[in-house]
Amino acid sequence: MEIVSRDEAKHSGLKWYFTGVPCCHGHVAKRSLSNRECRGCVDAKQKSQRAAGTGRWKSVDARRYRKDPAKSKAMSKAQRLKHLEKRREYDRLRYINNPQRKAATIARAAARYRRIKEANLAQQS
Repeated sequence: MEIVSRDEAKHSGLKWYFTGVPCCHGHVAKRSLSNRECRGCVDAKQKSQRAAGTGRWKSVDARRYRKDPAKSKAMSKAQRLKHLEKRREYDRLRYINNPQRKAATIARAAARYRRIKEANLAQQS
């Protein structure tokens, strides 16, 4: 990325500039001309707000859902299907690399099997 000072960006009518100097959080990224915030900090803030369901993302998601619930659900489903293999791989590795999670999953499956077996025996008698 080409180094552009804030003054150069301002005179050129650009919205962003790049100094090559890390911000206080360590991001080396372009900065906004209007508030000097780096793009890395903006992305991190938006990601945390979206995950927490706060900030502007809460209203954006809610508004999108209220406007057309069927379309919103279809978009969510399409997104899930688009990243299905990636998610399965993540879950598989998480299961393999965490012995406590693996033991808990096996215990839940055994309990479910026992409940089903007991229910079937109750129905037969």
